[in-house]
Amino acid sequence: MEHAAEDILALTEENKQLKKELRMAQRELNQRARTISATERNFALKMNMSRALAAENEKHQQFLWYMMKSSADLLILLDSDLNVAYGSDLFLKIVGAAFINEVAGKRIDDIYSRFTNGDLFETIMRELLECVNYNEMRRCDIFADIGKNAERRAFRVTYVPMYDNELKGVIINWSDTTDIIKAKIDAEEANKSKSNFLATMSHEIRTPLNAIIGISQIQLQKYGLPPEYSAALEKIFTSGNHLLGIINDILDLSKIETGKFELSDVEYYLPNLINDAVQLNIVRIGSKPIDFILDLEDGLPSRMCGDELRLKQILNNLLSNAIKYTEKGYVKLLIRHYWENGEIRLRFVVEDTGQGLKMKDQSRLFSEYVRFNSDANRTTEGTGIGLNITQNLVKMMNGTIKAQSSYGCGSIFTVEVTQLAVECPPLGTKLAEKLRDFTFMGERQISTIQTIIDPMPYGNVLVVDDVETNLYVAEGLLEPYELNIDTAISGFVAIDLIEHGRTYDIIFMDHMMPEMDGIETTQKLRALGYKGTIVALTANALVGNGEMFKQNGFDDFIPKPIDANLLNNCLNKYVRKEE
Repeated sequence: MEHAAEDILALTEENKQLKKELRMAQRELNQRARTISATERNFALKMNMSRALAAENEKHQQFLWYMMKSSADLLILLDSDLNVAYGSDLFLKIVGAAFINEVAGKRIDDIYSRFTNGDLFETIMRELLECVNYNEMRRCDIFADIGKNAERRAFRVTYVPMYDNELKGVIINWSDTTDIIKAKIDAEEANKSKSNFLATMSHEIRTPLNAIIGISQIQLQKYGLPPEYSAALEKIFTSGNHLLGIINDILDLSKIETGKFELSDVEYYLPNLINDAVQLNIVRIGSKPIDFILDLEDGLPSRMCGDELRLKQILNNLLSNAIKYTEKGYVKLLIRHYWENGEIRLRFVVEDTGQGLKMKDQSRLFSEYVRFNSDANRTTEGTGIGLNITQNLVKMMNGTIKAQSSYGCGSIFTVEVTQLAVECPPLGTKLAEKLRDFTFMGERQISTIQTIIDPMPYGNVLVVDDVETNLYVAEGLLEPYELNIDTAISGFVAIDLIEHGRTYDIIFMDHMMPEMDGIETTQKLRALGYKGTIVALTANALVGNGEMFKQNGFDDFIPKPIDANLLNNCLNKYVRKEE
């Protein structure tokens, strides 16, 4: 029994040990099961991620393939060693490869050498190497025989480096710019043709206008004309100048479009500018029941620096429009100023009680060749380009122009421009009041048709022009000066006169003449050693500028139609002798 008890006790202990070992084995199995499960899950997750990455990579590969397939440009992708990685179909076609693997891994300089050589090869390789060395985009414009049907075409070659701490590759894009360049050339040719057309039309229109305005001036210089003759000539003269103004507007617009228009800043006397603009436009009121109101501050600077002529043109355009489209009520010109960054901001406000604009028309207000309320304004003069030119002039003066309008009630135009300051006193109360009541006389009188003439019987003048009417006008305008006048119907005749020893105080030389124009004639005269004064007479206002004529041997120029005041100034400058 004693042994049996001991055996039972030993078995009990052994059973406990076995149970303990079993529990430990169970825990180990459970742990291994959990480890296996986690591994399986990780494996499954990795497999899913791998499939997703593969799908994304395939998507990117397809995208790249489609991009290369459909690109109209010659595209090349290089790796970090500047070997070809991908290329567009156009690239493969040019290098004679059917598939990308035929050129993949090859050096780009080896590929380039297949379709370029000499200076072209050096240029495109230099830009590539500079792109890589300086880590910046590079581009060059070239011509190469690699385009459609291997014809010579223009390309813009762009190199874009791909860096991520170090060079990863380069994107090369050859973009065919042949059509763009051709379109640009065509546009330049069209613009040149337009300029030539306008220059020719300017000459052709100004030539008869020279006769109309010139002969009117000649007759109006005469005293004692019967009133009905004087009135008729005044109307001819005014109408001619109105037509001249339309032509000048068209030419100004063309100059602005081509970027050839420049402002000429000079010091000017503000009261004269205001008075000239007001007096010119008051005349336009005629018999209309319109009050003209001038509202200006006494503290306005009396002098400023800017383009007086173009500033006056802005005022004339705004005032003439206001009067033109107002049948009764008032037209008001308000002038103010303020200082900004040491410069003067000059503000003009033109208000009227005229027709006003419909809402649909206000967005087109500053468009070219647009007129409004055409049914009501069939008989109203104008080309519809004045406001467009005004807007461009204002922009050139670093200014702004705004319009408010109510159909049937009138309009308000506000213009602000920048002018340079000049040390000067303000207008003052007395001067401002004279301007307001239109009794201002100013430092000079407004130019009139009749000019004060000092005879110069000692002067010798030659007029060269291929149009008999122009010679008649020039002689008529010069006749009151009692000058000794010779005429020449061509540059050949003028040269012959000089070669036979004739000398003149002034040679007035027409610009555009057949066979040998005024510039060529002047150059030949200068080549002969002629030192006398030569003044260009030009009906070609599009290119007729003082600098151009001076570069070609002229001393000065006068535009056609000939203005009596400009002619008088010219004679006083070059012919008149001080007593």
